Amino acid sequence: MDWTKLDWAALDRLRDGFLHGGAAAGPYWQSESALASYDLTYGERIGWKWDQVLRELTMRGWTPPDRATVLDWGCGSGVAGRRVIAHFGPERFSALQLWDHAPVAVDYAEKRARGFLRCGPRQSRRVYCKATDRSDFCSSVTCLTSFRPTHSRRCAA
Repeated sequence: MDWTKLDWAALDRLRDGFLHGGAAAGPYWQSESALASYDLTYGERIGWKWDQVLRELTMRGWTPPDRATVLDWGCGSGVAGRRVIAHFGPERFSALQLWDHAPVAVDYAEKRARGFLRCGPRQSRRVYCKATDRSDFCSSVTCLTSFRPTHSRRCAA
């Protein structure tokens, strides 16, 4: 995706939903084009916010445990999980776990993470998470202790 190929209609629809509460009505990711356009624009802004949070954690001396699992809850395009792994380095993580209510979002985030983490298709598998599953770092504003066991993927680093 580049600036000449942005799906402006999708970006307008997403922006309207985010600003006026429509995003809470259910899955809003409708296409890979919308996710790619979001990732390049609004997602980049989310990435900058994550960068600041991660700098603050580092400044305070916090690091994830070795071979940690990152849970990107409500992953959308997957920008938050990618920023976490980029900040601390892929060697610190054993997996990136993705969840979103829209399967197209999980597919897109997994595709982007594969190139980012260099994990091949044999290492990627669908997982169903339970409240007892452990994640060491949750890259979400709302990290819950349990969630619906659908549309989740785990990508081994």
